[in-house]
Amino acid sequence: MSKNRTILPPKPIFWILQFLGWGFLIFLGVSEELVSKGFVSYRTTVSSLIIGIGSILLTSLFRLIILRKNWLRLPFPRMIIKFLIWSGILAIPFYLYMILGLVIFSFEVNLTLADITSQLLSNFIIFFIWSLFYSTYFFIQNSRLQELNNLRLLSAQKDMELSVLKSQLNPHFMFNSLNSIRALIDEDPVVAKNSITQLSNILRNTLVLGQEKFIYLEDELKIVTDYLNIEKVRFEERLETEFNIDEKTKRIKIPPFLIQTFVENGIKHGISKLTKGGTIIINTKKVEGSLIIKVINDGIYDKDKPSVTGIGLTNLKKRLALIYPNYSLSIENKAHKVVTTLSIPASN
Repeated sequence: MSKNRTILPPKPIFWILQFLGWGFLIFLGVSEELVSKGFVSYRTTVSSLIIGIGSILLTSLFRLIILRKNWLRLPFPRMIIKFLIWSGILAIPFYLYMILGLVIFSFEVNLTLADITSQLLSNFIIFFIWSLFYSTYFFIQNSRLQELNNLRLLSAQKDMELSVLKSQLNPHFMFNSLNSIRALIDEDPVVAKNSITQLSNILRNTLVLGQEKFIYLEDELKIVTDYLNIEKVRFEERLETEFNIDEKTKRIKIPPFLIQTFVENGIKHGISKLTKGGTIIINTKKVEGSLIIKVINDGIYDKDKPSVTGIGLTNLKKRLALIYPNYSLSIENKAHKVVTTLSIPASN
């Protein structure tokens, strides 16, 4: 059974098509009498107005039923069956409405079985054809909206890619990383070699994985691990890391640089500002149909303080809103630590 959801008012184009469509049908009926008799009778004029008003009102109600029941998301055969059934149901009150309108205006009404059957069949066909036209209109509107969202998502993804690339290639980061590696060449060549490899991995993954819409969480963690290892060379004992990763979450797909952005913010705005440094903790778990990602770092989060380096988080929020309209993200202070918690649908 479909869930009730908020139904938005019809767009102006819907009403324009409604009036044009029903107006055209009424025009055809009036024109037929005008051509055959040379004039349009009072009864035809009144009947046309009754039919026009009733058609617009009842098909607008039909629209609400279709959207409320979420029939347009059903497989095509089931959707057609629903349209057929309800076209037959609505044909009856529409016929009674037409009879009542004629009676109110004191017109003679023919209630023979043949006339009733013919009129009900005509109403049924009209409503069914209208439902097909409306579903076509709906799909066209939705395809345009989806195309617009895809373009927005692509733009936001490119912004994120450039933001991450800028963050990892900025002179400050590169200068500190290379200086740390240079200092290790004589002191610990093995660690220096590993650091160069990790730096290379970061740059390569930024360029390669940044092209993907989704990556596995375990691949994201490889980027994060290389990044943290590079930073540990710079911060030494001032930076500690802790990973609590649920095995069930490793093959869940997420947008690239999701956790990376949270970790970068934790180091830049938290740990780097503390004399004693701190710890970055990354937790992931799957709860029912949701993936919960939690990044904890030492420091204090000031939501009212503007940040010139907050581009990555801003772009990330835009991407999340486009991909997961119902995502949940919170950043709060708890016992001298900043806790970033994200909840998104878990998809493999």
